[in-house]
Amino acid sequence: MTVMLMAIATAMVVPTFSEGDSSNVRAATWLLVGELDFAQATAITDPSDQVRVTFDTSASRFWVAYAATPMDPILAPYTDAPHDVSFGVGAGEPASGVSIALAGIDVSYIEYDAFGRITSSTPPRITLSRSDAAMTVTLSTDTGFLTVTDE
Repeated sequence: MTVMLMAIATAMVVPTFSEGDSSNVRAATWLLVGELDFAQATAITDPSDQVRVTFDTSASRFWVAYAATPMDPILAPYTDAPHDVSFGVGAGEPASGVSIALAGIDVSYIEYDAFGRITSSTPPRITLSRSDAAMTVTLSTDTGFLTVTDE
């Protein structure tokens, strides 16, 4: 009986260890998707200023801020925690070692207008990767909607 329980426990734990890089990339992707959704919703509900998601690719970091104060992350209601994610730190810990690559934008940020659309004329693509695992988030310029693809 004890041997059977240990075999079942091992069968449950081993897949967790073998996923490695893809687990980190999935965690990073869902952190990014959550912040992009928050930025779009904020731009729509508070149309007085455009909302940006700014990327610091060298530090694997991004944050959500108003265009008027682009270096000051918006604080979350109720907790006053800044909408600022660094992979490998705090809430970004599960995404440790994941890098960010941007395509389709000439600047280091994505900006939403009062209708939730992207202000860029080209669809932005954000690729998150670690070793041989990668996922790409692509945003529609017309609607701001996003799609996630596994690379």
